[in-house]
Amino acid sequence: MAQRNSRGRKALPITGELVFNPAQSQHRRTGAQEEPIDAEWWEDEPSGQNGTGGSGWQDRWDRTRDFFSTQERRSEEEQARRREADREQTNAAEDLTDREQLKLLRENVLDAGNKYMESLRASKILVRGFNDDERVEKLSAMHRVHAETMVMAAMRPLNEGVSAASVVRVMSTMAAMYLMSPTFRHIVKERLEPVSTAIQQRIDAKAESKMNWAQQMASGHEGERRGSRPDTDTVDPSGYLSKKWQKRYADLKFRERGHREMFTPRSAGMTEMALTENAFAALRQPGADTETIMASYTTMIGRLYRQAEEDGISREEVTEASRVVLGQRIREDPRVQVMVNGFAHGQWHMSPPHEERIAGTDKMQTVWRGDFVDCTGWPVDPTRYEDAGSRQGVLGAFTLRPQMGHAEHRDRMSETMAMTMSHAAAHGDMEAFNQDLAGYMLGCVARAQKVDGEGMPGALPDRLFQSRTMQAAMAADSVSEKDQRLLYSNAYADALEAVDAAFPEFAQRWAQRYGQNWQQFIAHVGNDPAEAYDRWQSQQQSTSSTASSTSEPRTNGTSQPAGTEHEYQA
Repeated sequence: MAQRNSRGRKALPITGELVFNPAQSQHRRTGAQEEPIDAEWWEDEPSGQNGTGGSGWQDRWDRTRDFFSTQERRSEEEQARRREADREQTNAAEDLTDREQLKLLRENVLDAGNKYMESLRASKILVRGFNDDERVEKLSAMHRVHAETMVMAAMRPLNEGVSAASVVRVMSTMAAMYLMSPTFRHIVKERLEPVSTAIQQRIDAKAESKMNWAQQMASGHEGERRGSRPDTDTVDPSGYLSKKWQKRYADLKFRERGHREMFTPRSAGMTEMALTENAFAALRQPGADTETIMASYTTMIGRLYRQAEEDGISREEVTEASRVVLGQRIREDPRVQVMVNGFAHGQWHMSPPHEERIAGTDKMQTVWRGDFVDCTGWPVDPTRYEDAGSRQGVLGAFTLRPQMGHAEHRDRMSETMAMTMSHAAAHGDMEAFNQDLAGYMLGCVARAQKVDGEGMPGALPDRLFQSRTMQAAMAADSVSEKDQRLLYSNAYADALEAVDAAFPEFAQRWAQRYGQNWQQFIAHVGNDPAEAYDRWQSQQQSTSSTASSTSEPRTNGTSQPAGTEHEYQA
């Protein structure tokens, strides 16, 4: 997917970490490259677990982990535990090198974000008992604690003699502004001036770069208007600067904030994600007051965006940062997908990460820019707008998924399956169609611990993951295991019937070529999914490129017998 040319976009640095992209499992780190530390830090990467609600919700939510408990996922969780143990050990160490200090600072910045999101997820901020002003005050208090944690993380390398310029780069320019807050000046003390100088130099450099670009744009536009070489003295280039940079160019230092600390794009994105996770859990508590929770959530997100604008951050910047945080949370905990419309039934997923050169160096790092695609590879925009048609009026980075009933789950699952099957059928790609058929079937009948998709060809790992995401969404909404199986199997049949109706010639060719083998597969898949798949794959490879004269074409294309309720054979 092509990337937009915007160096200021938020990104998720992947270099130095194992990439976990469930819908794109082939994207992994190559080589044991060392992570660049003293380089520009994009304000990204949080973590955490949902701690909202009582034991009923928590037990149900914990069980949904099983849908994603592949060997790769378990390995990544173990690596995360080891990294955290290493961070704690390094925090207790003395005589660290400058590089070790900066690496530790980055890890502590991430940990500060983790703890901030955890506190928001665990709070009762959206339920009955608070008015809107009290909720905002409570949020501000938690955000102030986050800012203080960031300040304390920065003070260690500063006190150990690491240059303020390096600390500001690692923290990000805006996050480093927390050190200039009147709230924390008693902590920063004599380090205030070098930090202030470093921040101003960073902002001056960015503003100068933007101003140069604006002057070029202004000159070009003036020349077009006059039809001749422009007089740049008559053009105001500041009109071509974004509101953010006009504001930061004029206010080079952190200004008084009174009762709250300023938001950065990163902290605003973490706030939106954590509030979404909080609301998702609260909506599913027994006896939940759903109207109060949704109204509180909507109000809090609205205020968050207004406060970010007061801090010189555009709504678009917040949505970009929130999408990066969403991607990080999905990598850390795949269950997060079921909280957001579009992702909950496997229709959307993260686009592949890519390599970018670090500005001013010859080093590369692998990043992800907060982009998403649908299950056919087409780019999607999850942003919530006032007017979705014209994409006007940003309200949020994504849409919280409400509690769904059986019929809605079935419709969403069928729609997703039909999208990929129809995409294969439209291109006459029987191999891709077979992978869809087998992947969606295996995802339902085979546990992730037994068939995790490792080593399977083509789209099969993606289809397995989509299938398990669908089931996790139903489980989170308290759908019983029996009903999950029934709803899923009928959604599967609905999708097949939709493909038959839309592509009857393809369905007939497929039935003549693969129908008999497929019937054998579904007869055995419930008993031994892995063995049944291996046999099915072997039969596909040995099937002639022309329709076998011994095949028995089904009279109803690729679908199951119409007019009945279907369950998989066990």
